[in-house]
Amino acid sequence: MRVVIVGAGHAGVQAAETLRDEGFDGEIVLLDRDARLPYQRPPLSKDGLASGDEPLPLRGAVFYERLGIELRLGAELRGIDPGARVIELADAQGERSHITYDELVLAVGARARRLRCGDAQASRVHVLRTADDAEILRDRLADAERVVVVGSGFIGLEFAAVAATKGKRVTLLSRGSRVLGRSASATTADWLTAHLRAAGVEFVFGVEALADERDLADWPADLTVVGIGVDDCPVFADAAGAAGLATDRGVIVDASLRTSLPGIWAIGDIARFPDARGEFQRIESVQNATEQGRHVARAIVHGASDYDEVPWFWSIQAGAKLQIAGLADGADAEVVLGDPAAGKFSVLRFAGERLVCVESVNKPADHVAARKLLASAGAASVTPAAAAEPGFTLKSALVPA
Repeated sequence: MRVVIVGAGHAGVQAAETLRDEGFDGEIVLLDRDARLPYQRPPLSKDGLASGDEPLPLRGAVFYERLGIELRLGAELRGIDPGARVIELADAQGERSHITYDELVLAVGARARRLRCGDAQASRVHVLRTADDAEILRDRLADAERVVVVGSGFIGLEFAAVAATKGKRVTLLSRGSRVLGRSASATTADWLTAHLRAAGVEFVFGVEALADERDLADWPADLTVVGIGVDDCPVFADAAGAAGLATDRGVIVDASLRTSLPGIWAIGDIARFPDARGEFQRIESVQNATEQGRHVARAIVHGASDYDEVPWFWSIQAGAKLQIAGLADGADAEVVLGDPAAGKFSVLRFAGERLVCVESVNKPADHVAARKLLASAGAASVTPAAAAEPGFTLKSALVPA
């Protein structure tokens, strides 16, 4: 039996490793379009960008040989024939090749969304998604004085924070009225904004026209970086369409992460999967990628089951650590634990009486407790009224095992 995994990011490498951990003794072929040894992504916009260090490998080169994983780099997916269970690949020179599979795992990741290109400014507008992007930005940042960042999501904020701490004049443009509009509460967003302003970042909110590079004419800069999310349909969509996979802002999978075609799974950034409420989510995080890699490997070895891990995220910005457990979809109430003025607090977010998400700023113990709580039956007892009681802590709400 041969399992082919397309994409050697966090999801793909974890899937390959877990296959062996679970006793799979067939062939494992791990493919990636990047020619680098698979590397860690989070430091690219955080410590790695600040330090200039090379990206850390996800596993050493000997790992793949030791586990009998055939790692093919510089191979891009170009097509799938699900009937014959064959994929078509192309190398950097465009030379085509084919490989058969019994089970195919798609873990190709997403690609950064770009502004429409205006010829005059194309050379100075960058994205940050890959190690190659990070290398270019490190070099450009060293010589830049004025930096413009477009987008107030995690990538935009992290890059702005690094640039500001290096003494650059940083202006961050946001279409919304605050940062992290889809990811965090107004309480956390306002605190982060004040924190980054103190670090030297200037914010401009409510900037409507930010679709084309020419829209940036009013904000001259030595370096411009856009962090406006990822493409709804990655480049992989061409191959997916040819294969007849169901896609809608990603590859549609069922609760076990199976696609609409037999023998094909999708994990990580590209997978849109139903949550416990039946609503489809596509989550871009290392934790989600890693857990889905583990899940799909176990499904291949032992049989399919529903994926139900609690998602969590983290970000580091100018020395502040933000950690989020759960998803705030439908949140309409919140309780704050701790003291925002002291720079250490957690925001508990509720949908009605149900705890759905906890944001922690410089409170790692709260974050660990929140992850355990949201995955346990104890979460049901944490209502807004209960959380507002004097002496309440997330740790105290955990149900003893």
